[in-house]
Amino acid sequence: SPTPFTQTYKLFPNLINRPPTSIELIREVTVGENPTSVCYYKGFTYVGNVKGSVHRVDQAGNVVLNFTKHKSVWISGIAAHRDKIYILLFQPPAHCVSVYDLEGKQCHTWKIVDGTGDFYRVLAVINDSVIIANRPKKEILIYTLTGVLIRTVKCELLGTSGVYFIELGRNLLFVSNGS
Repeated sequence: SPTPFTQTYKLFPNLINRPPTSIELIREVTVGENPTSVCYYKGFTYVGNVKGSVHRVDQAGNVVLNFTKHKSVWISGIAAHRDKIYILLFQPPAHCVSVYDLEGKQCHTWKIVDGTGDFYRVLAVINDSVIIANRPKKEILIYTLTGVLIRTVKCELLGTSGVYFIELGRNLLFVSNGS
């Protein structure tokens, strides 16, 4: 097995670089059961769950339950980009991406050609591209914002369970296998 390693980055160069000594809970909000994904965009937090709903929470903690609602699906991922909310939906045995405006109106939807397996948090939008995992084929699918497949990239980590995507800026995607 590979030797573990760490890298340290000075993220805030103008601040004294000390580890935090405490953390404070500012607000706790209940948005339903079994959340699967979360996304923050322009003052709102969007939370998807296993029952097919996306709830929207504002900065004051007000919740709009079922901001979007999908029957018989699992929300596999949420990402926001250019005033659109991209939702990866899993309705066995297939996935699709459904795109909404900030008012909750559906703009368009497209099917994912290859299944991504039964896991979540595998959607990102980076540089005007929608990034989705294809776990069975161990590859990352790269689509346009309207659902045209641009290319695929091999990624052996996708063959394991518990894979997560995290956007790290405009050109970077962090892929973790959860182990």
